[in-house]
Amino acid sequence: MRVIEEQCPICEEVYPYHILQKCIKCGRLCCINCIIRDENGDVVCLDCARKMVTPRIKLSKYAALSIYLARRAKYRSRLILTFPKIEEIIGDSLPYSAFHYKGWWSNVRGRSPSEAWMTVGWRVESVNLEKMEVTFIRDKGGLHEEERNKGKNKRKTKLFKKNYSQKEN
Repeated sequence: MRVIEEQCPICEEVYPYHILQKCIKCGRLCCINCIIRDENGDVVCLDCARKMVTPRIKLSKYAALSIYLARRAKYRSRLILTFPKIEEIIGDSLPYSAFHYKGWWSNVRGRSPSEAWMTVGWRVESVNLEKMEVTFIRDKGGLHEEERNKGKNKRKTKLFKKNYSQKEN
């Protein structure tokens, strides 16, 4: 009598076929060391169990653009990208409105495309629809230059008033 042997796809050990158990999720035959039982008592391989416990998070279509911009933040404060280059980065085509309306490129929180550049510290400075390019600039601190300067002036005024009032006393 010949014993049929099969290799466990997880630990890669060879076992007699009749010892292996079939995973209800993927259908692979696994050894007793590489399976668990779910809440219903059904056999689940360790690979499928890991996927159930840590499911993949669906990223935004523009997540790759965020990563691209974040990596360039150390070396550049200004970056010009063509629309085809952005499509290459995101691995998908931009919507019709990106090619025809400058408003699509606005720096507005809560929109998937603009969150892609704003969350990593960039903002759109200008868009040229004819040339099909967009200019990104580093947005240090998340504020525009005028807003940052207003804050500095207020702090200087407070310090001056504090020092001046101490001298009078």
